[in-house]
Amino acid sequence: MRERDKIKQQFEYFVQGLEKNDAKFWEMVIAKDCRMQSETVGDAEGFDAVKEKLVWRGPKLDFNRYRIYNTCIFQEKNQAVQSAYVIATVGVKEDYYLHWFTFGGHYLINWIKEDAIWKMSSLKYCHDMECGNTSFVRGWWKLIDYDIWTGYKNHPVISKEEAPWRVMDNEEDWTEEEKIADLFCRYAWGIDEDDFEITASVMTETIQSNIPGNSFEGKKELLTMLQGKRKKENSMSHVGKIVSIKQTGDEAEMVVWRYEPHRIGTKFTHAGNIDTMFYSVDYLWHLKKEDGRWLVTGIDYNIGVFGEKDDGRYYQ
Repeated sequence: MRERDKIKQQFEYFVQGLEKNDAKFWEMVIAKDCRMQSETVGDAEGFDAVKEKLVWRGPKLDFNRYRIYNTCIFQEKNQAVQSAYVIATVGVKEDYYLHWFTFGGHYLINWIKEDAIWKMSSLKYCHDMECGNTSFVRGWWKLIDYDIWTGYKNHPVISKEEAPWRVMDNEEDWTEEEKIADLFCRYAWGIDEDDFEITASVMTETIQSNIPGNSFEGKKELLTMLQGKRKKENSMSHVGKIVSIKQTGDEAEMVVWRYEPHRIGTKFTHAGNIDTMFYSVDYLWHLKKEDGRWLVTGIDYNIGVFGEKDDGRYYQ
């Protein structure tokens, strides 16, 4: 098994611990001297202190689902860095009604290999979204401050310099599909962390972007539009499920479904369809390989809410 696959497995154990509220999973993946910075539960240092912060202190739950998106891992020798988004929906049943709460955000993790096992040496969490019954966490979480909705702020716990693509190279070979999927991770990081140099790095100069009612010609126009939107929101979360990648020689197409339940959840989610994932955008990315690098030549946006039954996999 490749080292990056071992790290993915370890992160899945970490997320299982969150979903099941079971610290036994964290014992396998969190280093004794791990440092955590979290926008919701605060900072902690050392395994026991981190564990106490991670434990669910809300009501007993009847429904729990955690899913992982936009994962990116770079590894050199005994060190690695990972970026990933985790979105969860939890619920409490009352007769035929379900009180539910959806939340999620961006994790940035540094890994170190100890006795042939990858463990988290630092853990940072930026809280990007919340929707539904926030009373589940009120009083022990810091929730989003919507007073700053106009005029964005950068996340205090993650800096541009920590972008995985800047921190280290990757010593293992990636498949072509992994290289293509990584473009969406970079695209999303740049928008969400106000790091548009990273976003720009995935595009050709002549990229075409088609959004219903608008089209953008070239990298400059598209970046100007994205930067304008970024300044209007206090946090952004460009989470996507990679649905398919089709490669033919030096050209490829990638289908990505955008997942933003905090924007559409209250209109669609209820007890009868809690196992359905609702998506808001169907992206079709057009790509080509230039000088050994995959770049995006076009993005087609199909906007409209559609659902798919959850497939049960942690990684999306």
